[in-house]
Amino acid sequence: MNITAVCFVILAAAWSVLSAQTPWRSILPLKACSADSSFYDVHMVDAAHFFAVGEDGAAHRSSDGGATWSSMPMGTSADLYGIAFSSPFRGVACGDRGTLLRTDDGGASWSAIPLPGFAQRALYAVACVDSARWIAVGGASAIAHGQFGLPDGFVLYSSDAGGTWSTMLADATQFYWRIAVLPRSATARVSAYGPLTGGRIIASEDGGVTWREEATQLPFLPHDISCAVSGADTVCVACGGDPTSFGRDAALAVKRNQTPWSVVSAPSGGGFAWSALARPAPAGISILIGTQTGQIWSKSDTGAWARWPDVPSACPVYALAGAPLPAGLEGPVLAGGSGHGLFLRDAQPLSSRDPNTTREAGYFLAQNFPNPFGAAGANRTEIVYTLPQSGRVVLRVRDLLGRIVAELVDAVKTAGTHRVRVDGSELPGGVYFCTLEHAEGVLVRRMLRE
Repeated sequence: MNITAVCFVILAAAWSVLSAQTPWRSILPLKACSADSSFYDVHMVDAAHFFAVGEDGAAHRSSDGGATWSSMPMGTSADLYGIAFSSPFRGVACGDRGTLLRTDDGGASWSAIPLPGFAQRALYAVACVDSARWIAVGGASAIAHGQFGLPDGFVLYSSDAGGTWSTMLADATQFYWRIAVLPRSATARVSAYGPLTGGRIIASEDGGVTWREEATQLPFLPHDISCAVSGADTVCVACGGDPTSFGRDAALAVKRNQTPWSVVSAPSGGGFAWSALARPAPAGISILIGTQTGQIWSKSDTGAWARWPDVPSACPVYALAGAPLPAGLEGPVLAGGSGHGLFLRDAQPLSSRDPNTTREAGYFLAQNFPNPFGAAGANRTEIVYTLPQSGRVVLRVRDLLGRIVAELVDAVKTAGTHRVRVDGSELPGGVYFCTLEHAEGVLVRRMLRE
């Protein structure tokens, strides 16, 4: 094994271990898993704008990274199964009884989009290819809890930002469940299942106008699908399980670059895998799944599974969403599920180098001093870093959501030790991260403002 491969394995292992250490926090008061209070989809536009929709028209939003939430006036009591935004302002939500809604003001108000002939059908997912092109998929109504009937599946397309919609594909033998759009491309994939046809994946390379079958006869119901790009690599994951028993083990299929879809090993003991999230990570692409029993599992594209803390409700996790990963940090993750379950996992340090083990090599980020700071009016703290060679340095302070709250250094610096004083008088109390970026790698220190 060459040095590059060794480094990749170490990074993948470190990602799994570090990720498994940060708990979830509940956004709303929890209820019993059987209560009619599920969230079926969540969406993160960026590190500040979060959205969630669910049962009986429930809909919530946050514009401050999950610190505060407010309900959205959807104007319907239909179950809402999907939500997506092309910007912090323009979004589309969909649900049961042919419900399709649009907002142009960040969710403050919503207007219904008429879909004649869809009153007995449900839209299970919606996604944007770009600001103009949108895709929605669905099938027969009243199947959110496995009440399978005639599938009556369909794929809809809009080229005017969700204003009007056309049917691009109709198949009475399949349900169409979830959509994954490849970032910065016109490639989209949809998970599908039919009682007679089994699991399938369909794909479009033109933003949703034409479709082809990409995977057929998967031996499980692929409920959710997610894709991510890292450098030249693309990974898509579809997760689900046995549609006749949600308590049975999860099932998973993966597609890497141009290779066909293949069934891979999935973690056992958590039941049906309702939700999947693929996103770039320090070592390739990470995969995250949420299960029937509230378990959350993660792995690098080629690594082993590591179990995160379960969501507090221990109820099914129907949806996962992630914000971008800033340098040195793993971005926040939002989860939605049963039992009034809406959970947020804040950003955390994620460095390719341990700042305590790089000192001998001449590359070091010391713990800020004092730490904590801010007590008794001591609002200033000092950061010291050492460089083994001259080069461009970026030194920043970020909050728990990965947002930059202080730009300290962005310049070429000489080899040696440097000191930076930080005035924290404008920072509210809480946890922050200091990230040092240099040719030697990214180092991270946790800071506490009292």
